Formats: sequence, structure tokens, C-alpha cells
Amino acid sequence: MLLDKKITSKYLEGLILSIKDERHANKVLRELEALVCELKKHNIDFALLDAPICKAKTKQEIFDLVLKFCSHSTAANLFFILLANARTVYLESVMLEFKRYCMEMSNVQTITVVSSCAMKSSHIKKLQASFSKMFGTKILLKNDVDESIIGGVVIKYNSYVHDSSFAGGLQKMQSLINQLN
Repeated sequence: MLLDKKITSKYLEGLILSIKDERHANKVLRELEALVCELKKHNIDFALLDAPICKAKTKQEIFDLVLKFCSHSTAANLFFILLANARTVYLESVMLEFKRYCMEMSNVQTITVVSSCAMKSSHIKKLQASFSKMFGTKILLKNDVDESIIGGVVIKYNSYVHDSSFAGGLQKMQSLINQLN
């Protein structure tokens, strides 16, 4: 796991160094996201692609697909470098880390709201606006679904976690009962 992070960081650093400005970063990010999505849609097996036994024809087909979806040379270059070094399995993790970098660069903070069912988009927008006003910065609100919390929400912001879930309340009560016994 530590090696994976080091490898991801190495390629992320190279990608960041090639970025000219925030607008360029956002273009590259959109292309990387589209590329990862397209490769998944075509059921590309990155481990097989990185294997020495991978046929040249298969690699050529991938090259053509990448060039079709990456009009921006930075995104295509990253993929081709990963492919040349048999590291395409790291494409998605590099893309996710680059997304975090772009959000930090544009001063966007991420808050995750965990709920027992998917939130309506209107509720997400209202919460996003409230958090933006509260923190004085742009907020990207992510809704994760976890049926085990039963009801309520768990709010995660950086290392802060506020648990207002029904399951969390039950756990707190259980702890108090155990302390009394």
C-alpha cells in the first residue's frame, strides 16, 4: 500500500509540474476523468495491459482510444508514460489525487454527508450553500449512502466527523450503559 502511494505521488508530481494554470488543470482533469470512464466502459484490464505478454494490437487499440478522448496532450502523455512504464493500474489513483489537487488549487473544500438513503439534489444544493456560507469557501458536497446508520447523517470534513446518525446515538448509549455497569 505504501509503495502504491509512492508510485501515485511520483506520477502526480510530474503531472502537476506540467500544469500551466488553473484553467489548464481543469481541462486535464476533465479529460482524465473521461478517459478513466471510457476505459472502464470498454472493460480494459490495466493489469493485463501492463503485462509483457500484452499484444501490440491491443496496445494500439488502447492508443487509438486514448487519442480519441484526449485532445489535450497532457492527459494523453500521462497515460502513455504510465503505459510505457507498465503502471497503467495507477491511472485512476493519479486522477483522483489530481482532482484533490485541483480542488485545493481552486479553494474548493469537500464535505461528505453519509445518510441511510440517497439525498435529493435540492437538499444537497441547500446544504452545499449553507456550508459554503458557514466556511466562507466553495464546497463540494458528496453524499455517500450507508444503510447501517439507520437514520440521520454523519458529516465528514477533513479529519472532523460529526455523527448525528441513529446508529451513532445507539452506540453512545451503549457506551454509557457499559460505563455505568
